[in-house]
Amino acid sequence: MKRKGKIFTLILAMTMMFAFAAPTNAVDNDDAPIIVVSSADGSVGDVVGITLSLVNNPGIVSMLLDVYYDKEYLRLVDFVDAGVLGNANHYKWHNFGLQYPSPYKLMWNNGTKPDDFFVNGVIITLNFEIIKDVAATQVTVTYSSNDTANIKNAARESVFFEFRAGTVSTGITIEKKTGDINGDGTVDGEDMAILFLEFGKSGDEIGNKAADINGDGKVDAADLSILVANFGA
Repeated sequence: MKRKGKIFTLILAMTMMFAFAAPTNAVDNDDAPIIVVSSADGSVGDVVGITLSLVNNPGIVSMLLDVYYDKEYLRLVDFVDAGVLGNANHYKWHNFGLQYPSPYKLMWNNGTKPDDFFVNGVIITLNFEIIKDVAATQVTVTYSSNDTANIKNAARESVFFEFRAGTVSTGITIEKKTGDINGDGTVDGEDMAILFLEFGKSGDEIGNKAADINGDGKVDAADLSILVANFGA
């Protein structure tokens, strides 16, 4: 029965992979536009700042992103927009005493502005409270609703970025299990979600190298098969 369950999970995962996997549109060169999420270490109760930074920005005027984090380990407290991309419309949940969701949407919308922003570096700092010990939990960012049209330049053309995930750690050691991409000690849906985001990428395109489970330089059906075989471990 257990084997049948894993086979069903594999079939379901493959179906979801091709239906919902985020388009990469990655360019495997040093000039590729990249959005980088920083990493941080701390202790339970600490508030750590995680930055999002642009690298090789070719010029944008609007951007809508989704930030994913594990609410079991992290609580998004607030944020500080760097003010370098014009009109920021991020919803301030903390102003109403509400918890921030995951994914949390970030929005910069400058309407019909005729000129692009070519800024590189930090565009926003997200402040997370660590609420539970963890070897490493990821903070990832991608196109909002997996729609590449959500980053545009002044000519209203879509602009494609690669994404690099960050991690938050409290320094505890958890036995690493095969397929445990995020290093939280279990192989579960969170690992599957990360693999979805990296699926089809290879080499430097891979933002989270742990998604290449078999270490062959690409994230593909072989890695998915390994993850499914260890799912629930």
